[in-house]
Amino acid sequence: MPPTPAMPQTPAMPPTPAGLADFVVGDIRVEGLQRVSEGTVYNYLPVNIGDHITPQRAREAIRALYATGFFRDVQLRRDGNTLIVVVLERPSIESFEITGNKDIKTED
Repeated sequence: MPPTPAMPQTPAMPPTPAGLADFVVGDIRVEGLQRVSEGTVYNYLPVNIGDHITPQRAREAIRALYATGFFRDVQLRRDGNTLIVVVLERPSIESFEITGNKDIKTED
């Protein structure tokens, strides 16, 4: 009888965002915005210039931005002492459907 394969292990915490070892934030830059203002991101981001960022704080920042419901994807990156917040916004309207138009004729 062949040996039973081990069950895959899942990490207890999400992985650390790439390149975000501990550092002091000297500047914050936001990339990928379409409709949401940069100020809105700064309001929800629980990290400020001068803060010491750790992998745990990076995960908390990502969760806080996801919790707004504005973004489909959030990534944090580092360029020197600059924290780069890369976002992909959710669509504001996915579809628009009108039903029940019986009284008014549709014009071509």
